Amino acid sequence: MQDIEWQNFQQDPCMLYAAQFSKDPQARHIVAGGSGMNEARLFERATGKVVGSLRGMKQGVYSVDFHPTTSQVAVSSGDGTIRLVNYGR
Repeated sequence: MQDIEWQNFQQDPCMLYAAQFSKDPQARHIVAGGSGMNEARLFERATGKVVGSLRGMKQGVYSVDFHPTTSQVAVSSGDGTIRLVNYGR
């Protein structure tokens, strides 16, 4: 088992609601999101290092998913938005 910690540099509590492995054969990335900080983060699975983040949602992130063939992540939040984000593989 491997733990990847969500470093919360603010003192607000953060509940994680969604996490997804990338769909590349090595599943090199994990995207996760939640409430409290209203953001999604992209992690490198092997190291647990944050390699990107998406901030600015007005409410918590409830769903995340990788596109099966492109370098895109879909992030949806309680504010009624779905954001499509490109990332480097």
